[in-house]
Amino acid sequence: MKEWTVFLPKARELFRERHIDWSLALAAESGEPIPADPLLDLQARIYALDNLLERCWQPAPAGLDLHWRTIGEAPVLDGLPGTERQALLRGLGDYLQQELSVRRGERLCDIPIGEFYFRKTCDVRLARDLIHRAAPRLETFVPRAAWEPLDRLTEVEDDLADREEDSSTFNGNRLLSAQQHRPMEVWNKEYADYARALAGAGNGIEPLEGWLQEALRRVLALIGEGSGSG
Repeated sequence: MKEWTVFLPKARELFRERHIDWSLALAAESGEPIPADPLLDLQARIYALDNLLERCWQPAPAGLDLHWRTIGEAPVLDGLPGTERQALLRGLGDYLQQELSVRRGERLCDIPIGEFYFRKTCDVRLARDLIHRAAPRLETFVPRAAWEPLDRLTEVEDDLADREEDSSTFNGNRLLSAQQHRPMEVWNKEYADYARALAGAGNGIEPLEGWLQEALRRVLALIGEGSGSG
């Protein structure tokens, strides 16, 4: 058994929570079925790299290279031209460098919040890019870009919900960095404003709009502003 397969349950949970399963079902209904297993396999490989970064402060370059090659060799990427594969994986590489920047003494809270959470959605963005590439008809139902606000907002929610868990690992949780280096009223307002801005960027497409507003209510509750979205 390949080591990354232990992360398949976590990958399945991500697909459910981020409604990737819903996109796959819609693709099948539109006549462009996409097998889920190759996408889950790729996500599990990504989680294996993430796990290394969480448990090891100074991962050996050889270990990082091995995980990176494992991701690049995922069967779902077979047949893609080299330049296209590199473009698809660029977001993962950018996020990896963001995680490694902490080891160089940089503070995550100094990274602009929009830039940080764009990078942190790299794995979900990759899955969505591959799905829309394989099922072009999806664009007529839910444009690829329509997912961006929800994907970023759910990453914000994860950082808020995982504060205690992430404090015991080397997890790149920007909120923990903000809490350590910024006054409470500063980071609280920054996150509440960003969450509202993301929710306001929805384009009314259902069920995405409903999911976006639900995520906003959860985020504001975690911040401590109750359940309202105004």
